Amino acid sequence: MSTARTQLLDAFKSRAFSFGDFTLASGKKSSYYVNSKRAIFNGDVVNLLSEVLWEMTKELQIDAAGGLEVGAIPMAAVLAQRYAMHGKPLEGFFVRKQQKEHGAKQRVEGVLNPGMRVVVLDDVLTIDAVDAELRMLEARARETGVAIAIGHPHEITLDAVAYWTAHQSGFQLVPLSEAIRLKTEREARRSLALAGG
Repeated sequence: MSTARTQLLDAFKSRAFSFGDFTLASGKKSSYYVNSKRAIFNGDVVNLLSEVLWEMTKELQIDAAGGLEVGAIPMAAVLAQRYAMHGKPLEGFFVRKQQKEHGAKQRVEGVLNPGMRVVVLDDVLTIDAVDAELRMLEARARETGVAIAIGHPHEITLDAVAYWTAHQSGFQLVPLSEAIRLKTEREARRSLALAGG
């Protein structure tokens, strides 16, 4: 694990974790609660977060990063800034839970055009949050033909993805490790062809 990732995890442990009796948005009870905003609105932590997100996404050839409000907003903003620091363009965006009733009445804020390769970010790990992200990814995939999401294999994520996969047709889920393996193989074939082999 990278130093930045270890420091980020330590910061979350000390700033964002609480133990007690909590009722989650789903109505379920929990003996712990993670309030990521207590961590990600700190200058040192947000710097670590942008570094970790950069390391996780820099090889993915993405055009945009974002997700559902509110948690995705700071993550998308700091990741776009980190990409700019490395001379790479990246659009940040967020999706409102409900469409605005005034102004342009947008549900998606930011520049998100058809064909863009998108990474979805979220700071909430509940079955409802994962399900909402999967629905957003599905809509994006139907529009553009592809959607990329990065998720850790937590039990909640796996349960939501298993349920979603069983009830959807026409979608293929590919683990990031497989996408990286395919990219590496493609680059090796390209190098071999250029070398005349």
